[in-house]
Amino acid sequence: MAVKTATGASLLAADLEKAQKYDITAYGAVSGGDPVKNTEAVNQAFAQAAQNGGGTVSVPAGDYKVYTIRLRSGVNLCLEKGCVLRAAKTDIRHSYEKQEGEGGHYDKPEVNLYAGIQDHGHTYYANSMIYGADISDVMIYGEGLIDGGCLEDGFRSYVLLGGDPKMPKMRNEPGVGSDGEWFGNKAISLLRCKNVVLKGFKLVIGGHFAIIAQGVENMLVEDVLVDTTRDALDVDCCQNVTIRNSTFNSLTDDALVMKASYGAGKFMPLKNVLIEDCRVSGYDAGSVAAGVYTREKLVAADRGGPTGRVKLGTESTCGYEQVTVRRVRFERSRGFALEAVDGSDLTDILFTDCEMENISSSPIFIRAGERGRFPGRETAGRKRLKQGKEMCVWITGTGCFPPGRNIPVIRQKGILLLTEKIASSTLTAIPLFPLSARRNRRM
Repeated sequence: MAVKTATGASLLAADLEKAQKYDITAYGAVSGGDPVKNTEAVNQAFAQAAQNGGGTVSVPAGDYKVYTIRLRSGVNLCLEKGCVLRAAKTDIRHSYEKQEGEGGHYDKPEVNLYAGIQDHGHTYYANSMIYGADISDVMIYGEGLIDGGCLEDGFRSYVLLGGDPKMPKMRNEPGVGSDGEWFGNKAISLLRCKNVVLKGFKLVIGGHFAIIAQGVENMLVEDVLVDTTRDALDVDCCQNVTIRNSTFNSLTDDALVMKASYGAGKFMPLKNVLIEDCRVSGYDAGSVAAGVYTREKLVAADRGGPTGRVKLGTESTCGYEQVTVRRVRFERSRGFALEAVDGSDLTDILFTDCEMENISSSPIFIRAGERGRFPGRETAGRKRLKQGKEMCVWITGTGCFPPGRNIPVIRQKGILLLTEKIASSTLTAIPLFPLSARRNRRM
């Protein structure tokens, strides 16, 4: 049986071009100006463009510090040549890193009833520099730069942090811990969007995820350069995606990673993703964008060699179908990783015509594993149900749904059960319960 080749997205950048432009300086944005006022100006430009039926918000040459920019359907963001859209600092007093703020804040992490099945970073998205949820027909493009850091006394300071705020106690609460503190940790977050183009710009120091696309359908990523400290581009539970002619550099985490979590709040396998003519690497953060490719840092955070790889996983509960990776060059990085975790399926994965140089660990890495993030369900009794080819068992006695930790195979009172593999697109009527749910004991 032949492996199905991915065809990717069905749109081009030209399909989303908008002639009408809205210059952010006309709304009060000033190069080197106050971040709070700049943020208000940019969001006013987006609101005006959306009210008028669409258009392009333009960022002219200059250096503009901002907090959260909220994307709108039918409105593009153009980063003109010579512009820098820069992350502004926020007050951080209780986290692993401290920061003196500049008068504003990133949007508060939203409520996500599926918290605990995946990391905080791809459970909450609103606390991002550029954020779009449930929107369509959007393009971010241009020759400008998105910068999640700044220079202080000759050294680069990371404004968008690589870690996450603390988890809330209950799932019906925003993604903020008991100290009430949060911060920006992603440059671009796209949640449940349709018809998206990312083209031409550079992005450096993007926090935990420089770009995360969660539950996005029909997306083209073309001619971008992402040079960061952790994940460069996460494509999580997306379908019909093309990534081409782009560069992704990350020494301490993955460069280009496909995932399949419940972060978008629905069961959605990653499907039909085409990656071609790209380069991934693990040089020092910021050095690829600067064109110097330095190698001063020798190991990643896990004490292994430079990461910067292409990976399927680790969050992969919903599974992968029809992923094609071709003509990708790996430099000073780890290799190609395929990880089937928590009972996920990997089907029609094609890896061909790629080059590897100075690989720090396995050129090809394949494994099955578990992180205890497979959703279960509590009912009044034990029942075995048949859904297509999947054997589904409704788990009792776990005390919550979805659990903070659950594994595909558990033993309960001497009875072997398989956790439910949910085929429906959305789940409702989720009870509220603490996130500190007890982990089911593994066999």
